[in-house]
Amino acid sequence: MIMSYKDENRGGEWLRLEIPINNKEQVLTIMRALDPEVVNALFKAVQPLIPPVEDNHPLGSHRRRVSDKLCFLGIIIRLATGCSWVDAERLIGSKVSDATMRARRDEWIKAGVFDSLRTETINAYDRVIGLDLSDVAIDGSLHKAPSGGEGTGKNPTDRAELG
Repeated sequence: MIMSYKDENRGGEWLRLEIPINNKEQVLTIMRALDPEVVNALFKAVQPLIPPVEDNHPLGSHRRRVSDKLCFLGIIIRLATGCSWVDAERLIGSKVSDATMRARRDEWIKAGVFDSLRTETINAYDRVIGLDLSDVAIDGSLHKAPSGGEGTGKNPTDRAELG
């Protein structure tokens, strides 16, 4: 099985995952979130929300910026699989560093990209399926562990000081 993603800006293939299948009968499950069709649809929704980047380098002679789509794919891989940033970098074929993906994520958070996407997603869900929040209940509790005892040790926050 081969999955590949193309970057129209660079005119070529930038991710190709090949998964060998043994001669035995196997059922291969692919995460739908990583399907190129889904990633492209998600990026099409996110792309207008991403602010344009100003190139203010005094000499203009620096390395080209990694495509937003590639960084977005790394973020999606991390969210879908729960892997580390380093593993997401490896899954993309080391086309973008983990530090760049984190920096781009922080840049987009600061620009409000994910907040806008969240609002847009909730509104779309409401239009298509209907969002009824009239019967929502939230429950929680905060209490001491009932089986505390000697094995738990001292409370690290009180520093053995008197009240």
